[in-house]
Amino acid sequence: MLLNESLSNTAPGERLYLARDVVRILCLLGARAIFVTHLHQLATDAESLNAETPGDNRIVSMVATLIEEDEGSNGGDSADIRRTYKVVPNPPMGRSYAMEIAKRYGISYEQLKETLTERGVLKTSS
Repeated sequence: MLLNESLSNTAPGERLYLARDVVRILCLLGARAIFVTHLHQLATDAESLNAETPGDNRIVSMVATLIEEDEGSNGGDSADIRRTYKVVPNPPMGRSYAMEIAKRYGISYEQLKETLTERGVLKTSS
């Protein structure tokens, strides 16, 4: 079973509570599941969830590995992040690298402001 950002429209505190219950029930059922989420606390709690849930099924935290190049190597002032897409058992990294990804694709605030100014959509302040 694949659950991709399930419960994402739910309030953060309730989302974690419900996700913990869903994961534990899937374990009780013996289901093989992948729960893709940015709920880092859910993955951090894997061992306690295993201890609380009877049966032989195990909850494991897995992450996509990444390569972080040296700061400034990309001509900017922050490290360049590249995903390897190799998924390995590991605790959550605690962040999603959204700002680095936005910069890579030219959609950071600064990049968008510059583009819109160049196109005449935004006026430069004097």
